[in-house]
Amino acid sequence: MGQLKPEIRNMAPEDINSIRELVKDYPPLTAHENYVYRILAEYFSETCFVVEFEGELVGFASGFISQKDPSVFFIWQVCIDDSHRKKLIMRLIREHIKKVAKTMGCKKMQFTAMVGTDIGSSMSKLAKLPLTPVSGPKEFLRSVNEKTGKEEIELLYEVKI
Repeated sequence: MGQLKPEIRNMAPEDINSIRELVKDYPPLTAHENYVYRILAEYFSETCFVVEFEGELVGFASGFISQKDPSVFFIWQVCIDDSHRKKLIMRLIREHIKKVAKTMGCKKMQFTAMVGTDIGSSMSKLAKLPLTPVSGPKEFLRSVNEKTGKEEIELLYEVKI
């Protein structure tokens, strides 16, 4: 019998609790209220995905097409359970997002990454270098973390697809 493979599918409302559990264990991402994930499942399920492996939700990716520029697919949150890293799940997510985005007429993907975190390196893997920074990269958001009081900077990146 062959080795089981992770499978990717569109997000559904019944995934919300598992997604929140996954995201809360993936700093610096924020596990939002159920309401936010319900909106994603209800109105953006064609661009939000979960990855399952052996019946367990092990990955989540959310995004949407920009209303301002429909050629842009913006990737909002991506996370993979720690115990399932190095199993090509990021590649599965990346290829699925690229396929969906192209099918929907998008020409590029954009995402943000927080300076000084592992998320930045994970997201660059999502893009599969070469990574094309927007304006070298472009500062997207500068804010103060409410819990730590530290300044955080999010940079915006763009990848042609």
